[in-house]
Amino acid sequence: MNHANVGVIAYTPTGYAFLEQLLTESRVAEFFLPLRPRQVTRYSLPGLRAFNFMLQDVLGGGASRS
Repeated sequence: MNHANVGVIAYTPTGYAFLEQLLTESRVAEFFLPLRPRQVTRYSLPGLRAFNFMLQDVLGGGASRS
């Protein structure tokens, strides 16, 4: 795999609502622009007050090669 996962967890429901508005796929892609992700996908985990972002093609050939 040449993809990376980034997880973000909020401590409170208010924090989760804030992150839901702030951490969009395009904003995360912009932050990781030096890694040139082909695509960023956001997965919401509201029961955990968390988000998981999948950054595709950022590891330069795979986790063991980066």
